Parts: sequence; structure tokens; C-alpha cells
Amino acid sequence: MKVSIKEWIIVHVCYRDVFNAPVPIEALKLWIGIREDNREISEHALSELKNEKLIIESRGYLACHGNEELILNQKRKSELTMQIIKKGQRGLTILSRIPFIKFVGISGSIAAENPTNDFNKKHVDLDLFVITSKNTIWCLVLIERIFTNLVGFFKGNYFYCFNYVTEESFLEIHNKNFYTATELVNLKPVFDKGVYNKFILCNKWVENYYNKNSIKSNTDFTTSNPFYVQMLIPFNYMFFVLFGILRSLKRFDLTGIRDLNTAFDPNKRFNMHRTSNERGGFQEVIKRRFEELFKDNFKNYYSKKLMEKLFPNRESFTFVPDFQNEDLIIERIFNKYTLKSNAKSSV
Repeated sequence: MKVSIKEWIIVHVCYRDVFNAPVPIEALKLWIGIREDNREISEHALSELKNEKLIIESRGYLACHGNEELILNQKRKSELTMQIIKKGQRGLTILSRIPFIKFVGISGSIAAENPTNDFNKKHVDLDLFVITSKNTIWCLVLIERIFTNLVGFFKGNYFYCFNYVTEESFLEIHNKNFYTATELVNLKPVFDKGVYNKFILCNKWVENYYNKNSIKSNTDFTTSNPFYVQMLIPFNYMFFVLFGILRSLKRFDLTGIRDLNTAFDPNKRFNMHRTSNERGGFQEVIKRRFEELFKDNFKNYYSKKLMEKLFPNRESFTFVPDFQNEDLIIERIFNKYTLKSNAKSSV
């Protein structure tokens, strides 16, 4: 299905509205590939949407009509984003010195300049996307868990969140849709030891949703590791087994031990070569909320074919979420993106 520039504008504005955020116009131009030869078409499409009272434009941002407060709040959110990144610099510097860590990027709400308090921990997390050397991921998990528990014991909360960690030999993102493509495009590299461009090249499918110039990459990359990193391989497997055993002991069941399988399973958070939110995390709820807002705000442009393109069904994801408490889940996830008056105090 070919998506028009007008439809892409609607998609991006509506998707950001899911998270109570406006769309930066300069970023939008890059995302949908606005060039000199199609600038007139894009300006006409945007003008029509504004005349139809579907979209508003102000201060270099776009938002759904009637959501002016999202644009007014964005300056404050951007300032808060910079404070959070600055706060995390020390920890990021320490990570960069670990020999088997090849790449660290900032992801999630901070990468999108849309900081939010975690509804469990009452503070703003710095979400990290990490790539490690081959057969070393569980060495990082061990370090992260020890550090997390120590910080939690002495300070009561934990600032860094390793929400996606993978090895350099396992770079292709399994769950391919507009949700994951947006996360990848928003990703802000902090440091790279020659693997980021390879990661981008392994995920060319993102161009189904974003213009190829949305992410800068080239074919130059290196994946060499210090010789002593190879010595970590047996320890890596040992830590993987240990983690499974400890999970079973903590839960008083055999789940952790049963999950000790080297084969990749996207329905599990912890895999031998990758850890991330199982089943795409909250993507199904986000998809439903996006579709709901699309129908409410842009009903004349909604189509099933467009939804199928943005969120194609993946046969490999056999898990069917239980949405008995969907309203509560949506409220907890999305209401937190509204900037509170005391947000700065939580940094």
C-alpha cells in the first residue's frame, strides 16, 4: 500500500498524540522525505489538514486540533530532557569503558524528548539501548543487577533502565512495525565502538515507515574485540544459567529453569542473546489507542489497510494479551506523559 504525504502527516501527528506530545515539523520533514521536488505537495497537504481543523501548527510543532497545550508544554519537556541526560552522563561514561559494551543509546521517552515519571518508581528513568560483544550479554546483566540492587538498597530507586540489550551477533529487530521503527528512529547514540552502522543496516525494514535519511549510516563498521573478551564466554553461559535458577527460587516455581533455552523466543523477556520487553511490551495497547485516536480525530482518513501496514500481524507472536483491565493499563501508561507541575523535582 502506498501512503500519501497527507496520510503520513496524520499518522505521525496521531501517533505522537498517543503519548501527549506534538510533532516537531523539522523532524517530520526528514521522516516523510520532504524535498524540494515535493515541498509544494507537502505544504498543500498540511494546509488542507489545517483548513479542515484537524491539525494545528505553532512554534515549529504540529498537534491534533484542540491540543494546543501539548505544544505549550514541549519547551519545558525539552528542558527536562536535557537535565535528565546531563544527570546520566557519569553512568554513561562508566558504561563506555566496559570493554565488551559496543554501543549505548538513549531510548524511550527521553529519546523522544517526552520525559515521564515511572508510575511505579515515582521518578524519571533514563532508558538505554545497549549492544554488547558476542557471548557477553549476561556478564552485563550480572553487573547491572548487582548495581541495581545496591543502588536500590541505599537510595531506594534506580535511575538507569536497560530496556533493550542485545549482542552484536543478534542485531535484527524481530518485531517489525511502526511502533518499533519509531523507537529505532528516535534512538540517540551516546557512544559507539563500530557496531551502530551494522545495526542500522540489519534493520533496513524501517524504511517501510521512515525515509531512509531519517537515520544516518554508512557501510563502514568494525566488530573487533579485545582478545580477553573471548575469555568471558563460559562465564556468560554460567551467568545465564544462574539467572534462570535464581528466578525460579524467587518465584517458587520452575519458570526460570524451563526458560533456559538458547533458541530465541520473542514471547520471553530473557533470551540467551537478547533481553527486551516480551511480545513487544505495550505495543498492542499502543496500537489500540492509536487506532482509537485515529478514528476519533481523522475518521475520514482511517482505513484498515493503513493500520495493517503500520502494525502488520506477526505469526511468530502467538501471545494474546489479556485486556480485562485495558482501561486501567491505558490510563497508567498514557496519563503519565502529561507533564506534571512537580516534574522537575523528580529529576
